[in-house]
Amino acid sequence: MAEVEHAGDDWREQVVESLARALTSYLDREDFFTFSRAVDDVLDNLRDFVREVDLYDVTPGEDWIAVLEQIREGVLALSDATGSLRDDVRGVSLAALTAKKVPVRLHYQLAMARLLAEPLDDSTLRRREALRRLDIVGIRLSEAADHLAAAAVKRGV
Repeated sequence: MAEVEHAGDDWREQVVESLARALTSYLDREDFFTFSRAVDDVLDNLRDFVREVDLYDVTPGEDWIAVLEQIREGVLALSDATGSLRDDVRGVSLAALTAKKVPVRLHYQLAMARLLAEPLDDSTLRRREALRRLDIVGIRLSEAADHLAAAAVKRGV
């Protein structure tokens, strides 16, 4: 996870550097910068999730897999949206909407409901904290999709 997060940081640095040198871009420079920051927030929170699972010494529940699968789907959809910038700039907003619509929050709520149905002890509280981090990842993913879609709309594409 640390390698992925560092690769994301490197990608963001390259985006910022290339925006500083570019005469034109597919989208507004400020919008690209905001989007790159939002993607970095997704990666940072995924890193924090992994760290918290280790620090809190918790074993993720089986129902956490559904949450993680939805996050994966959202990240892939967001990747498709950014991939559309070169070939189909007009499709960026629609592809970003796909990333936003993945039901991370629903699966998080289902996992949280099952967790809170268990007897309350220190293990439950530690798992709750780690699971909550996945909800935050979903929120940040949705924000990144919003930034990209808004940038495309602003550009009029």
